[in-house]
Amino acid sequence: MKRSSGPRKAANLPESVHRQLNMYALAAGAAGVSMLGSAQPAEAKIVYTRADKVIVGVFDLDSIMMASPTSSSGLESGRPKVQ
Repeated sequence: MKRSSGPRKAANLPESVHRQLNMYALAAGAAGVSMLGSAQPAEAKIVYTRADKVIVGVFDLDSIMMASPTSSSGLESGRPKVQ
């Protein structure tokens, strides 16, 4: 399909079509705003487990956090020994 090289010419539509398009745009905008207003807030709670453990050795916490829990590379080898 060949594209035209110049700008398109504006179509002359009847006033009734312009009015209907404006009403549609107004209704669509109002529906979008009402959808945003009716969104449910998310709920969350902090889960904390106290652990009195001594970590022996040096490890890179960033590499442990970035490793995929399903991959075998990096996560197991990066874990420190816990006593």
